[in-house]
Amino acid sequence: MTRLAALLLLLAPPAAAGPLDQAALSARLQAEGQAQQDPVLLLSAARLRKAAGFAPDSALPIGWRAMLDQAAALADDDPALLALIEDTAAETAKGVA
Repeated sequence: MTRLAALLLLLAPPAAAGPLDQAALSARLQAEGQAQQDPVLLLSAARLRKAAGFAPDSALPIGWRAMLDQAAALADDDPALLALIEDTAAETAKGVA
């Protein structure tokens, strides 16, 4: 998967996909992100998992908070990427409460 594809996922998670579909895609992105040591893929995986409504520390086998930690560790002090990681961690659910 290319970085461009991951960025597209990062910016617009698929609205039509259900939580289980998002979790499955997230798992594939996370595995690829680890294999390639790519923080953008890991960030995308975390965003999808979080958007699907899973708890930060859910064991699927890894929660979105751990994915963000992995992404931050690989971010090489890139301020823009670290800011995206922090923003993702701080985001709350969107919509009407």
